[in-house]
Amino acid sequence: MTNSLYANSKTDIVCTSGGTLGVDASGTTALSGSSVPCRVLHLSTTSANAIHFSVGSTNVSLGALVPSVGSVEIGVDDAQKVFLHASAAGSVFCSYLR
Repeated sequence: MTNSLYANSKTDIVCTSGGTLGVDASGTTALSGSSVPCRVLHLSTTSANAIHFSVGSTNVSLGALVPSVGSVEIGVDDAQKVFLHASAAGSVFCSYLR
């Protein structure tokens, strides 16, 4: 599950590519079902329901909240390491940079 391509890489440099992911979170859900190498993620939601996220742990209900205004930046080497938890269904939007 570790992606050595971006492990321990700097996030303050110009990224050459990226993409987006959209996830319908309900219960505990992985942000990505497969490996998505990246340097940094930006998470946001338009859901009125609370959606939590955690990196590297499926114990997400105690994680930080995905903001409904603006976005949160996460330095991580693979989107597959990010888990979401929503007590009621909600959509999470993610943009990532490589």
